[in-house]
Amino acid sequence: MAPKKTKSGEIDLSLRFRFGIHTIFLLVSPLTTFDDISVELLSAIRERYPRGLSSSRISPNDTPIPGDGEEVIVVYGALASRHNLESWRDLKIQGSETPVSKSIKDGTDIAFLVRTPDEEDDPVKFVVEWPRLDDDDDEDEEQ
Repeated sequence: MAPKKTKSGEIDLSLRFRFGIHTIFLLVSPLTTFDDISVELLSAIRERYPRGLSSSRISPNDTPIPGDGEEVIVVYGALASRHNLESWRDLKIQGSETPVSKSIKDGTDIAFLVRTPDEEDDPVKFVVEWPRLDDDDDEDEEQ
């Protein structure tokens, strides 16, 4: 199914927001501000993962998501290199910026962190665990 066109004619972007073991797909207008994208992303997370997000497969629900109405800051990152899936760079987004203003294309992976205002000055470290086949899974497939 092709992405839908918005009223002004631009095609919505399908973006993959990543944290830990989670990938949240959102369809957003390229002209939507990151403030609005953050609201939509947090709403989807609160609905789908009410107990919080897992930063790894061995740490379930170890990252609580602040409730609706609590002040939060969402920090976004992009892969620093397509060849290094462990290296993310902070996009340093200001609320009024849009995917277009950051040259974000359809299908882009975007890491995110949810912070409280007290954590605003802490160093940014994006946690993304990519899907992989375990050795046990490989053995099961061979049988």
